[in-house]
Amino acid sequence: MNHELEVSKFTTRQFGYDYRRELAAWLVQLKPEVFVTLNFNRETTVQGGWKTLKEFHARLDRKFLGTDWSTRGFERSDFIFFPENIQTNFHYHGLGERNNPNNQREV
Repeated sequence: MNHELEVSKFTTRQFGYDYRRELAAWLVQLKPEVFVTLNFNRETTVQGGWKTLKEFHARLDRKFLGTDWSTRGFERSDFIFFPENIQTNFHYHGLGERNNPNNQREV
């Protein structure tokens, strides 16, 4: 029996459990203000979709925080996106919240 392989399996499985538990705890604390469906209307790869999500997030934060959004890391919005129908009609559903509401512009 390969002991290293068994330890690796346990560690990976444990990481998965820990990750799910932490994600669930974060989702419970999240108070979403924004709900989004991002549809590409053309064939897109997962990598292309991820790039588009990053650009979309940057545009939202520019709208929320102003032109200096990229220097205000702790004030940026928090989002989570879930991919759906990757093989057929690839799109994302997401929800998020704006941070630091006292320092934000109205949209």
